[in-house]
Amino acid sequence: MRYLHVLGAIVWVGGQLTVNAILLPAARTRLVPSERTALFTAVSHRFALLTVAGFLPLQVATGCRNAAGTRSALTRTSARSTR
Repeated sequence: MRYLHVLGAIVWVGGQLTVNAILLPAARTRLVPSERTALFTAVSHRFALLTVAGFLPLQVATGCRNAAGTRSALTRTSARSTR
């Protein structure tokens, strides 16, 4: 389950870096301000939709599952060490 959590974070951060390092600088140099605004708005809306619909539920679900697994593993380990 942890790999899914990390993979989701990698994809989200990679998307952010791609937009900010490649798309936006290219748009700034090649598009007029009105076209740039339309592109930025469209990209931000799509990215927000993907984030809210896909990334956040995945991160919350896998994060809670990972935390619950870690807690139970710690409880088992501490119970063994006190015997």
